[in-house]
Amino acid sequence: LAFNGTVIAAAGGGGGGFIGVNWGTKDEAAEGRGSRIGSSVDGGKPVCGSASEMASPDESPCDVGRDMWGQPGVQTALTFCPPGCSGFSCGPCPAGKFSVASAPSCLSCANGPESAVYNQTGCPDPTCPYVCPAGYPPVQGNPECLDPVRLAFQMIGGEVGVVLLVLLWMLAVVSVMVLRMHSRIRKAPHTVPARSGFLEQASGRKLLRGGRALSVVSKGVNALQPEHLPYHVARIYLRGCNHPNSPWFLDLLPPDCQADRIDELTWVRFAEQVNAGARWTQREVATIWVLRVVCWPLSLAYTATRRHRKREAVEQLCTAMGSPQSSTWFWSAFGDSRHLETLFGSDGHSTLGFF
Repeated sequence: LAFNGTVIAAAGGGGGGFIGVNWGTKDEAAEGRGSRIGSSVDGGKPVCGSASEMASPDESPCDVGRDMWGQPGVQTALTFCPPGCSGFSCGPCPAGKFSVASAPSCLSCANGPESAVYNQTGCPDPTCPYVCPAGYPPVQGNPECLDPVRLAFQMIGGEVGVVLLVLLWMLAVVSVMVLRMHSRIRKAPHTVPARSGFLEQASGRKLLRGGRALSVVSKGVNALQPEHLPYHVARIYLRGCNHPNSPWFLDLLPPDCQADRIDELTWVRFAEQVNAGARWTQREVATIWVLRVVCWPLSLAYTATRRHRKREAVEQLCTAMGSPQSSTWFWSAFGDSRHLETLFGSDGHSTLGFF
C-alpha cells in the first residue's frame, strides 16, 4: 500500500506449503532410503511496492519490523519410518544416531564410552556399534576404549591390584629368605640327644654320662669360649629339638654323675619350670598348621620365631637361678657346689639347648 509514492504497508510473504509422502509398506519405505527425491517448502518473499524479487530478507527494502518472509512449510512422511530411519524419505540415521519404531526423528547413541567412534548408520536400537580410536586396543577386549596404560592398570585390578602385587612380591622375597634359612637349619651340623645327657670334660676327653657321645657346640648363643674350657665342669643337654613334634624337655631326675652335687627336690622344681617354658601350646600348633595351608614359608618363619622365644624363656629361668638364695638353685649346699655357676646356651637356630 503506497500514498504519494511512499510505501506505508506491505503484505508478508506467503507461508510454505505441506508435502507428504505416504509409503505404502515398510518395504517401499526401505526402497526409498537414499532416494533422490527433492522438495522445497520455503516461505514466500515479501513484495514492497514495485520492488523486484529479492534473494533474501536482507536485500528487502521493506520495513523489517512490519514485513516478514513467509515461514517454511512442512515436509514429512505420512506414515512412521521403519526402525533406523527417519525424515521425509525415511533415510537411514547417520552413524552415532538411532531411531526406533514410530520415532519422529533420530536420537543420539549413548551406549559407547566418551572416546568411542560409532561406525554404522541406520541403527534400529540404542545399542549402536562402535570401535575404539586408532592406537587403542580393540573394542572386543577393551569395551571402555581405554588407552593401553589405563587398560593394563585396570586389568591388574586398579589400585587394589597394585597393592596386592606389591604384597605378593614382598611375600615372595620373605619366602625365599625363610626357605634359605630353613635350608641352613637342616644342613647345620648339630646333634639333638634322644634324652637329656650330661657331658663332662676331663683330661681333654669329652664323655657323655647317660647317653651317646656329643660334640661340644662351639657356635651359638652363650657358647663356651676357649678361655672358659678350663673351668667347664659339665654340660646338661635338653631333650628334643625345640619343635612342636619334639619340644625341649629336661628329665626330672638329675644326672647320675652329678647326683652328689644336686638337690633332687629343687632340681625337679627347676626342671618343671623349664619344661613349662619350652612347651608348645595348642594355639601355636594350630597357627602353624593354618600357615602351612595358607603359605608354607610363613609357617617356617613363625616356627623359627617361636623357637627363639622359648630359648629366651628358658634362658631367663636359668638367669633367675643365679644365686643360692633362689628357689630353683638346684646345686647342693655341701662340698664345692657353692663355687658352681650355671649358664644356658643353644645353637644359632635354637634347636639344641644345654646348661
